[in-house]
Amino acid sequence: MTASLAGRVALVTGAGRGIGRALSLGLVRAGAGVAMLARSEDELNQVALAANALGGAALVVTADVGDQGQVADAASRAQRELGTVEVLINNAAVVWPLGPTSLIDPADWAAATAINVIGPVTLTRALLPEMLERGWDGSSTSRVGSRHTRPR
Repeated sequence: MTASLAGRVALVTGAGRGIGRALSLGLVRAGAGVAMLARSEDELNQVALAANALGGAALVVTADVGDQGQVADAASRAQRELGTVEVLINNAAVVWPLGPTSLIDPADWAAATAINVIGPVTLTRALLPEMLERGWDGSSTSRVGSRHTRPR
């Protein structure tokens, strides 16, 4: 059985172009309200125009996934303006730094880790409590997170 996305709320990072743009518009076509997050406001506005042309609800959220404060604010704004986010797509990422380890500045590694790891974890943690409370995992019959374990 395929769950319907009509009336659901999704948040997509890296939504300004490429895969994130395509996912955002696909979610709108499927009837979801979509919070589109990226650093590129102009690109997000273009995607929002395309979403509106499809008759969908799209929220532009300009934020840097590598900044934990901005990510937390973005999650709050999406929830406040669209409702409980039930679909989260952590799509934003970078493919740098590249090169010999001896030549890469550790600050570049830290920045990439903030974008590729810390940002998605921060966003997931901000949205997960309400996702679990709602119990929607993409199917109409099962519950998310019925058991929680804590690392020791």
